[in-house]
Amino acid sequence: MASCTHVQWLTLRQDETNFELQYGNRLHNITKCLPQPFTQYPSVVLFIGNRMKSKALRSLYPQSAISTCRKFGIVNICIDSTTENEEHPVLLAESVPDYAQAKSRGKQTCHEASNYPVPWPGLEIPRRQEFIDHVQARLLSLFTDVICLFAQDYGGLDAVAERLITWATIGPASNLEHPIRPRLLIVANISGNHFASEALRLQLKVLSHPGFSDSFSSLNVVNVLGVSGHTPREHFSAFKQVLKEEIRLQRATRIDRKSTRLN
Repeated sequence: MASCTHVQWLTLRQDETNFELQYGNRLHNITKCLPQPFTQYPSVVLFIGNRMKSKALRSLYPQSAISTCRKFGIVNICIDSTTENEEHPVLLAESVPDYAQAKSRGKQTCHEASNYPVPWPGLEIPRRQEFIDHVQARLLSLFTDVICLFAQDYGGLDAVAERLITWATIGPASNLEHPIRPRLLIVANISGNHFASEALRLQLKVLSHPGFSDSFSSLNVVNVLGVSGHTPREHFSAFKQVLKEEIRLQRATRIDRKSTRLN
């Protein structure tokens, strides 16, 4: 089989009566290339956004394929190459707020692919965006440690709040304990004079939803707007530090919960 450079994790197919998810064996291909796959325990970070997300990925991971490749999947994933030799390598996944997927050209023979029809309850097939919301809320959350949403790419913090409420209403597919559900990190782009009040308003609105704690373990908001009103790449350094801490906290929680169960 030819060397594969594709990064799609899941691809969506649709006909008149059903949706189908195609899995390209991506996670297996990543883990089998790790130096010590049986003693390394990856963390998965999912970035959802458009232009601001792409700008952040190019700033944080300039050598990663996830920031430069053409996205053929509804969600794409690769390893942060700077962590591949660590005990806890970081896998970088990315998706978009609204349905979008580039069409691949020709038949891809460089990797195995499995197709999974997804039956839908009821007589009417859902809109694509409704289906994507279910994939992000119920399927991707099973594998993800930290989810980063870029507010500007959603249309602002109010739109982020509405999407999170939609996900919380859909509910998780996991029966894991609350502390090891995904952590949420919202990346805002707001004037410093208004950031604190807007972030608090978002948190109050989302955290008051009764289903939030079933889906997520925490909610944090970070601002990347510069004093000049622009967001140069260097302003993502604060976001990078917060993200590292979110990953560390989730990893520590998983280790603690595993130790508790063993005892």
